[in-house]
Amino acid sequence: MPAPGPKPLLLIVDDQPENVHALASILAGEARTIFALNGEQALARVAERPVDLILLDVMLPGINGFAVCEALKANPATAQIPVIFVSGLSEGQDEERGFAVGAVDYVHKPFLPAVVKARVRTHLRLQAALRELAALARTDVLTGLWNRRHFDERLDIEVERSRQHRLPLSLVLLDLDHFKSINDRLGHAVGDQVLVGTAERMRAVLRRSDVAARWGGEEFALLVSGTLAEAVEMA
Repeated sequence: MPAPGPKPLLLIVDDQPENVHALASILAGEARTIFALNGEQALARVAERPVDLILLDVMLPGINGFAVCEALKANPATAQIPVIFVSGLSEGQDEERGFAVGAVDYVHKPFLPAVVKARVRTHLRLQAALRELAALARTDVLTGLWNRRHFDERLDIEVERSRQHRLPLSLVLLDLDHFKSINDRLGHAVGDQVLVGTAERMRAVLRRSDVAARWGGEEFALLVSGTLAEAVEMA
């Protein structure tokens, strides 16, 4: 049986440390947690590392929770992260505004541990199911690599991230020479084996930050989060 993967990573955003500690304690068995004490820190945290869900207080110093959620949803790299508002506000229009800016749920203070756990579990499971469906729609059936649709989307995201943080990014395009002759002489089944074998060789040298895709036919594309020299060595 394969070893279970790491627990989901949650970001808790609240300007009161006691609330952060309480939520982290409640969710200790469900997920790993990191925290931010204001909106600016929250946006910085998700830029540094991907998170699976955000518990976001509405009343924050500086940028409030509504504005943070709007910023997250406006960024393609973070738009799909589910946001649960945690707030002492009880007016109906506050909840309505929360859902309008993209939140998936609302938990009121003082929060009940059982309610917090149930809401978090529900949205983590839903997020996992959506990711699985999205992955199937973006995966090349033969090789198991990403398809061109996914690669084009990731290219836009990674180029923007590279510009913002001034990080090196390299693009490698691969093409199998004389591939048509393999299909003509040995049959398409053998040609498929060649494509699968090529994908396996690519996966053997990929790092988690790299993106590999079947571009089309016998063409492949690779995004390397590194310098030109690193990309050349990988190629």
